[in-house]
Amino acid sequence: QMLLGPVKWSQRTESKGGSEQDSVVAIGQGSLFDGTSSDLYLTTYRSRLKKLPPMTRLVLKEGRCGVIYGIYCGWEAPSAQTALQAIRHGAMPSKVEWAARFGVTIPEGAIPGLLARHHLADNGELKGEKQSEAELQFGFGLDVAPAMSGHKKGGIETQHHSDHAYLDHRLPGSTHGKRRERGQDHAAQQAMFNYYEYMAELIHQIVWHNTVQEVPHLAPDDMLLADPPIKATRMNIYRWLCDQRMDVSIPVDYQTFSAFTLPEVGAVIRKNGIYLEAKILGRKMLLPRLRYTSPELLATALLSQAKQTASPLHAHVHIDPSAY
Repeated sequence: QMLLGPVKWSQRTESKGGSEQDSVVAIGQGSLFDGTSSDLYLTTYRSRLKKLPPMTRLVLKEGRCGVIYGIYCGWEAPSAQTALQAIRHGAMPSKVEWAARFGVTIPEGAIPGLLARHHLADNGELKGEKQSEAELQFGFGLDVAPAMSGHKKGGIETQHHSDHAYLDHRLPGSTHGKRRERGQDHAAQQAMFNYYEYMAELIHQIVWHNTVQEVPHLAPDDMLLADPPIKATRMNIYRWLCDQRMDVSIPVDYQTFSAFTLPEVGAVIRKNGIYLEAKILGRKMLLPRLRYTSPELLATALLSQAKQTASPLHAHVHIDPSAY
């Protein structure tokens, strides 16, 4: 009571029923955003004897039909940058190539791409100068749930419990959401999956959630009465509402949106391409095996300038660290 104050402490926060669907009627009108721990220890790509801590998983869930359309999984703590990366992933038009990076073949549209007009999140990740600038540039809105009012976005909170129960806690190396007690083996000793293998399992879980699980309580009455019958999955509801012109999501150029939301990385332009910079043991060094070039870069004449002057050009590039 001393921390919140008498006014905030006296407010009643219990839920009175209803759901997020009561406040939205169209696709893209609003989405729910939240993060949690994966509760699963992983191994490195090179050796299964080297263990990695549980990752942070951020999830974007469409408010009307409950489709999961954007995620972020990585070892960065929840922050403004990781939140924007999740929104950027949600705006990706097609996720077939993204899933193929992890060896998973998904049907076109199984994980849709959209930019919702309104995002509801906790009082943390989506607050900051970068997010506010993104609101102004691309026209979407950000809002935070009041303190001690998790029921305001109960759908995404429940989704975390489902993902833990059906995926994370069934894999070797899971903490089961509990601390290790005295005498118990450490969960990391049982870890067997690396990042790519875990992402493949997560994609399968998202595709099942979107295209297989039936949710007739979310389907419009006209859809349930359709002849021939339509299976009441989340993606069928999504497509049916779009066919009824009930899609109010924001059209956005994905390349422009990516250039704005991706994190900046220091780089050096040399005569044969762009080299990334990184701090290794406190010293800023170039990564020699990561060299980038493209026809668009050649057209800028920057490589020729670096060759003529015999000195590198310092620059900043926007890059997705999880893609490499």
